[in-house]
Amino acid sequence: MEYKRIQDKIFLRCDPGEEILEQLNIVCEKEDVRLALISGLGSVTKAVIGIFDLAEKHFYATTLEEPMEIGTLTGTVTNKNGAVYLHVHAVLGKTDGTAYTGHLKEGVVMATAEIVLDLIEGEVGRRFVPETGLHPMVFS
Repeated sequence: MEYKRIQDKIFLRCDPGEEILEQLNIVCEKEDVRLALISGLGSVTKAVIGIFDLAEKHFYATTLEEPMEIGTLTGTVTNKNGAVYLHVHAVLGKTDGTAYTGHLKEGVVMATAEIVLDLIEGEVGRRFVPETGLHPMVFS
């Protein structure tokens, strides 16, 4: 992984075999990113994506292990209890044109992943809400 910070943007390249969320977390900690928007593209050989069922309060994960293009990688960087909190979604395309989408839990890079962090001054936290089982943004 390599990255370059230019004013209020961080341009990040993940290399083959690297896990995207792990690399994002490393950069956010090193650069003290407290609030940012995430956008990116690239390719993966393995991904774990899913959806949270609110009624059941359960995350349903799907593991995909094949070459896929990252059509869209989007998300936010906030913080929870003083630590980096990544909330990332992806649209992944298979060779037959089938697309999968959901919350990204893991993404192992195939050729490259090019990601931009759009840094924002300020801080937004997260807190657990028992009624939903989620950690939504809080603005206090």
